Amino acid sequence: MSKGLKYTLYGIWALDVLGLILAYIFAETACCDEFEHLRMSYLVSQGYMPYRDFFEHHHPLLWYFFAPFMMMLPQNFIYVYYTARFLSFIFSCGTLYVIYRIFKDFFENKKLFVYFFLTVMVFYPIWYGFSFFKPDIYERFFYVAGLYYFLRYFRDIKTKDLTICGLLFAISFLFLQTAVFDILPFLIISAVMIYKNPNNYKNFIIASIPALMLLLLVAAFLFYTDTVEQYFQLNWTFNSKVFSLQSKFVDKGSIIYAFFLHFAGVFAALFWLYKNKKLNKYTNIIALLFIFSIIQRVCFKAYYAHYLILPFIFCSMIVAVFLENIAEKKEYRILFCYIVAFFFCSFILNCITLYIKNNTLMLREMKKMNSTKETGMVVSGNVYKIYAPLISYYVMHTDISTVDNELFNRFPDYNINEIITKYEPLYLDYDNDGNGFKLPAETLQNYEKISRYLWQRKDTLYQ
Repeated sequence: MSKGLKYTLYGIWALDVLGLILAYIFAETACCDEFEHLRMSYLVSQGYMPYRDFFEHHHPLLWYFFAPFMMMLPQNFIYVYYTARFLSFIFSCGTLYVIYRIFKDFFENKKLFVYFFLTVMVFYPIWYGFSFFKPDIYERFFYVAGLYYFLRYFRDIKTKDLTICGLLFAISFLFLQTAVFDILPFLIISAVMIYKNPNNYKNFIIASIPALMLLLLVAAFLFYTDTVEQYFQLNWTFNSKVFSLQSKFVDKGSIIYAFFLHFAGVFAALFWLYKNKKLNKYTNIIALLFIFSIIQRVCFKAYYAHYLILPFIFCSMIVAVFLENIAEKKEYRILFCYIVAFFFCSFILNCITLYIKNNTLMLREMKKMNSTKETGMVVSGNVYKIYAPLISYYVMHTDISTVDNELFNRFPDYNINEIITKYEPLYLDYDNDGNGFKLPAETLQNYEKISRYLWQRKDTLYQ
């Protein structure tokens, strides 16, 4: 590889790093889910119990992890928001470090990480999802760390490594329930290992005990707080039906097909590696995990691009091996130059995409609402009053609340108009043209619509 091409690669690498930092600083890649998890963390810090005291449909470990920060930090939206995103940024960096260690310890080639990072940064969801305050970030870190220790066991056959792997997978699952589907392929690999060497059976039994004990402790907590039924209703039944019952999502297709050419390139790289006998047992495991991650997201529609970050990671690991093998070969010099040009063009396109798809308006509304001490919203959509007192069971999107009622008939105990009349909130986050609650004219007559979803009480408009 010429010096000019080498410096170009590292120049793009540096630009990608800068892009991740700027995406964190300017926070224009904000997602409404981040505000949801900040709100839930605050409620947990106040002693409320998820599922029983307020509606949620995610695993709760993120809120319990961040609840101490909510108690220590001043009640200032900017401080809390950037602290949460900074923690997510650190965990994402931790995921990258674990991948670096996988290349270093198992592929015995640290240079692979350079190619991996350049490849994974081709996908724009990596940019805006790198500092998300969402459970996905933390679930992914513990999952990839579990993969690292599984590969160590695969190499060294030490029960300690397999035990750590099981615990890390269990923690990953406690952050986000969908981790179970990404863990399933390891059962196939484990079954093959046991078939080839039956002595592995004992190791898997012993290693599973600490993980099972951790999960049993969580189950005991759910029994103690009398939330077992609500947990299964909201985390499993509700999530299996939510998109099909939300009419605005019914006709929305999977985003995975937008990346068809990218994934096709991965299979082409795998074919080249196979044909040139460059595959090894570790590459085969990554390829298996990649294929299963694609199948999973085809069977369960990936409505948003950030749902594909794990397949992006696996495919980039495979492409990194391919690029390292062709980088020094003269016959592939032109192809490699085209690939480097593609990296640079992707950087430009990602900058443009993130500029066009920014959520500046939503973030501005969040800052405005959270600067007041008055009671927060009671009909929620995309934005939240983080520190508002809990005045109703539902603190999320109105259309999601409607789905919950359709499945479990909770509305008889919930009168939104009585709540608005009683508390007279400063803001309502309400889409009168969308799904969910329909507020009568007499309720809305005291409010004026100031943006797409946001309504402000008329007597406060000019204060």
